[in-house]
Amino acid sequence: MDKTLKLWLDELSEEIIVDHSPSIGEQASANMVTFSITEDNLKEWGRESIRDFILASRDLYESNSAGRSMLFYCWYDEQAGQLRFSSISSEHKMPPFQCDITYVELDFLIEKIFASNSGLFTEDKKLYLWSSNLR
Repeated sequence: MDKTLKLWLDELSEEIIVDHSPSIGEQASANMVTFSITEDNLKEWGRESIRDFILASRDLYESNSAGRSMLFYCWYDEQAGQLRFSSISSEHKMPPFQCDITYVELDFLIEKIFASNSGLFTEDKKLYLWSSNLR
């Protein structure tokens, strides 16, 4: 994994506190982290480093979920140029987005990140979202 991504992962491990409030909006907001990325960053890091970073971040969320069943999810915000993560209690079943969602495999999401394509501004008009259950 690239050194910048390792640094971000170290910072995330020190700062992450998974919120378990009853409100889905509060959980999603409190648990969200963002990482600004550029086309040059992506070229330098490569797909494997991004994949490793996302999976390691998911593992950090899981280790901080206090044993509760949670849903970790990841998406790319192309307007902000950010990779974003959050989590909610599994009981909520779906993240609280105000748009349509297309659930995708991680490798598909990574390809779309490298293409600067969130799905919202293409023919799909649905946000590409990768999710993983946490225990």
